[in-house]
Amino acid sequence: MVPDRPATVEHSPRTSPTGGDIGFRGRSVRLGLTAVAVGLLLYGTIAGSDNMFPFGPFRMYAGYYSPNGVITSNVLMARTANGQVVIPTQADIGLARGDIEGELRAYQGDPGRLGDLARTFHRRHP
Repeated sequence: MVPDRPATVEHSPRTSPTGGDIGFRGRSVRLGLTAVAVGLLLYGTIAGSDNMFPFGPFRMYAGYYSPNGVITSNVLMARTANGQVVIPTQADIGLARGDIEGELRAYQGDPGRLGDLARTFHRRHP
């Protein structure tokens, strides 16, 4: 004797999983949301930045880097009032290293911005 199996219900594209017709409004909302998502994806691909992830490129992984190529990396170093050299961490200044590297040109253009990092470091480590 074969145990009873629940009936498999086939859904057409016009019906919802509950069996009712999703209707014109439901299809319109779904198509509209799909169009918005595709639009954001296209815009992010063409003119986006890391801040738009997941609709924009995550540049860290979006390019090819030769295994034998040169990788440049920056480090932020500071000298305290007593002459000690420190390398501030994210916990010290509130910014991740990648965030600072992403804004490196702005820091080079206006070195006074580093003062904000120094003040934050000083507040956390008087």
